[in-house]
Amino acid sequence: MTTKTKIIHQGEYMAEVEVIITYNDDEWSPYLSIEDVEKLDTVRFALCQNDLETASKLAIIYRLTPINF
Repeated sequence: MTTKTKIIHQGEYMAEVEVIITYNDDEWSPYLSIEDVEKLDTVRFALCQNDLETASKLAIIYRLTPINF
């Protein structure tokens, strides 16, 4: 098992979500646990709803600012 940071980009926000990647000898490897998949879905949905309080409980949230030249 290895901890990885997954990035979710939704609208003007980006989230860094820590998940555990599990490796084994079968053809489905590597994979995420159901709990980590649900965490990713919860963060994505919260960002879609601009619910930063919920998203920030599960991830580090950033507001993205476009740069115009």
